[in-house]
Amino acid sequence: MDDAKAPEHIDGRKDWLAALQAAVEEAALHERELCLIDANFEGWPLDDPRVLEGLLAFGKKPLRRVIMVAAQFDLIAVHYPLFTRWRRDWGHVIDCRQTDVEASQVPTLVLAGVRSVHLSAPAVWRG
Repeated sequence: MDDAKAPEHIDGRKDWLAALQAAVEEAALHERELCLIDANFEGWPLDDPRVLEGLLAFGKKPLRRVIMVAAQFDLIAVHYPLFTRWRRDWGHVIDCRQTDVEASQVPTLVLAGVRSVHLSAPAVWRG
């Protein structure tokens, strides 16, 4: 994995991808938990090779946990076949939790130790 340079401010899909890659890579190196939060994960680059590589590196280390929180998970299997395969193979690492919070109120967040990513305007990839 190359060191991903995460932007301080996210202004567009390219910045969002870089920020997510950096957070996953950072978590793989230093953290025990990685928390991904979104209403339904639509538009997330979950099938991106570097994101998957980071998740694989994260999952290979002992006592690791990826926690995904969403209002619904229906879109993941349809839109992200590579991530779905990773999730099947690494099911012992991932914990998916469905929230009762109204989908429009669920933030778009990545929490990885000292690194966090927040999309304050997910529709236009800003955060």
